[in-house]
Amino acid sequence: MPAKPNDDLFQLVQSLSTAEKGYFRKQAVVFLQGERSKYLKIFDALLRMPVYDESAIKATLDDEALVRHFSRVKNYLFDAILRSLIWFEIEKAPASMIDKLLMQSRVLRRRGLFRQGIRLLDKALASARHYEHHVQACQIIREKISTCMTRYGHNEAASHQLVRELKQSEQDALEYYLNEKEFEDLYFEVLFYKEQIGVARSYDDLRRIDAYSHHPLLSSVGNAKTVRAGSLYYAIRQICASLQQNLEALAGYALRHVELCEAHPHILMEASDRFASALSDCIGAGIHLTNQDLVEAALFKLKDLKGTNEQETLQARANHCLYRLSWYNRTGQVLQGQQVLSESQAFFAGAREKLPPLQHIYLSYAMCYLQILQDDYAGASHTLQDILAGIDKKGSRQDLFCMVHILNMLIHYELGNGELLPYTLKSATNFINKRRRVFRFEKAMLQFIRLLPDIPSRQQFVGQARLLRTTLDSLRHDPLEMTAFRYFDFISWLDSKIEARPFVTIVQERAGLSSAEANRVPGLRQESSPSR
Repeated sequence: MPAKPNDDLFQLVQSLSTAEKGYFRKQAVVFLQGERSKYLKIFDALLRMPVYDESAIKATLDDEALVRHFSRVKNYLFDAILRSLIWFEIEKAPASMIDKLLMQSRVLRRRGLFRQGIRLLDKALASARHYEHHVQACQIIREKISTCMTRYGHNEAASHQLVRELKQSEQDALEYYLNEKEFEDLYFEVLFYKEQIGVARSYDDLRRIDAYSHHPLLSSVGNAKTVRAGSLYYAIRQICASLQQNLEALAGYALRHVELCEAHPHILMEASDRFASALSDCIGAGIHLTNQDLVEAALFKLKDLKGTNEQETLQARANHCLYRLSWYNRTGQVLQGQQVLSESQAFFAGAREKLPPLQHIYLSYAMCYLQILQDDYAGASHTLQDILAGIDKKGSRQDLFCMVHILNMLIHYELGNGELLPYTLKSATNFINKRRRVFRFEKAMLQFIRLLPDIPSRQQFVGQARLLRTTLDSLRHDPLEMTAFRYFDFISWLDSKIEARPFVTIVQERAGLSSAEANRVPGLRQESSPSR
């Protein structure tokens, strides 16, 4: 069987933004040697392709040498595009603009044009301070000291006073740089810890998170001496609050982080990923606090967020779809949820190869939740099979897949598949027991499900459901157990069984919605900026 053609070039071309494509075409004379038109023909063919088809590209070429050495051609074009992307980033980066001013001032200085050179140095220094490029600021200050000493000599009082002021400015710039580095080191340490544990799984985890929260740097936002350090302060606070399941604190820190980034565009430009994370935290916390104003305001901003590249922009759009679905599921607005689900499925289908597999699993999970609200347990069972089939390959989010196993058993119970429950229970138990820790929530749910096939009457079922509800109610504020309740409203589901009322009705009532409000279309305001 012939080897599958390498599609690295295709993936790179497909990832380019409109501006990056235009830049490569305009600068082709620099980045492409030889017959540029033929390379650009391959480039354009790759842009038009929905999926990679190497034989189709070769068929369009009338140069046998290119066809025969197509692997080399692909490597050459790949390298040319990468070089163009590097220059594209360099030309638009503030650091490059500052370096350009610095070089221009040196040219003027060598020609004895000190006044003009100093004017450019002042302009470069102002830009370096605005963008908080402290190392560049130190370099510019030293350059200005040297220029002033050459122009004024060593004996003038004005010269000495200016040099003293410049050296103090240099000391300030170094202090700002070291302050940012302290916050950056702590940020990456906390972020790495979060990536390791996902959620707090033990009291040792909680103690370590608490130690991070009480780090001297985090005693006050005033410890951050620059805007960039302030952004890192709020990012660290968000991670700690998220790991502690402190939703009120998470919403507060995330909202202040959003406001800080919006007030300082250079931070928004260089750290769009942290801005997107702050918006996501606003939405996530708002959903579980049922704070519609917070959710709507953050959703509106996330919808139009432009990342530093196409991948970040697609990720923001995908998150926008998923968070809207989560909001409608949490509040029981099934009509609006169905409308958003249709839009989301179309978007995800078009971006299938560009989004990580876990995003598609989240969409399937949201769809399953919506089907349960609609009492469509057969559809929910079908949807879950896609997730279950991928658990072994994509097991990085064990908390999510544990919820999938538990929901799968509840769905079989709702469908009357009592004979399947022992098998699904065994599979779920094996999966859960492989984890580092089995939570009390999981033990309670497994024990309840184990009893279901042998419960002979509704009265006894209601009695067991009430016992489980009491147990879950005692766990839902425990920081080690709260994650389960963010994935699914198990208590409302139990109440629907106990009270013999539709699950969706109880969800709507707990969200404070009347029947008319719950069935309102189109739902969340998306066309105009909502008030916070």
